Amino acid sequence: SDVAKTGDWSAYIYGTVSDPDSGVSMWQNTQQLFAVEKNTYYRLTYYAKCLGIDKNPIIKIFPSASETSNENILGGDKVLNQGTANSTEWNKNTVTFNSGNNNMLRLFLTVNENGAYIDDISIDKLYSSVVYATGRGIAAASRESFTVGEAVTLTATPADGAVFSGWYDGETLVSTDAAYTFTPTDSF
Repeated sequence: SDVAKTGDWSAYIYGTVSDPDSGVSMWQNTQQLFAVEKNTYYRLTYYAKCLGIDKNPIIKIFPSASETSNENILGGDKVLNQGTANSTEWNKNTVTFNSGNNNMLRLFLTVNENGAYIDDISIDKLYSSVVYATGRGIAAASRESFTVGEAVTLTATPADGAVFSGWYDGETLVSTDAAYTFTPTDSF
């Protein structure tokens, strides 16, 4: 897994009584508002390092319209270092979500007992690719969704007896290579 360098400049989320850096005895949380486009897919990426294995912090995304809303856009509580072999090491985490009918959301981190570090948070709009073949053969894209700056490779495999003629964006020929890699800036 990807590992953050040292955690310099990372945010520390205090835990409760068992966390030696905190003298409180209730759930702690931190939250941040961020703007989104309605009904759009986004990718949340962050590095996390939890101080305890048993009580892993939880990450949620709520509509900002209601401070008391229990609707988690992620579909349910996600453990901060979900699916990692060791949550006490720096791990890269990625979560995809749809903004729904919202243009402002709250990123919400909840800690019970052991605290956690979080670093390099990014929320990127996801774009999509739709690739299809005309004639005989198959066409595929290396990514169905991507953020700006991620390369996508298109691969064409002609059927027996057929010949690949090219990749087209509408009526415009963009490449005659059967394997074509480019970095799109929008859905295509």
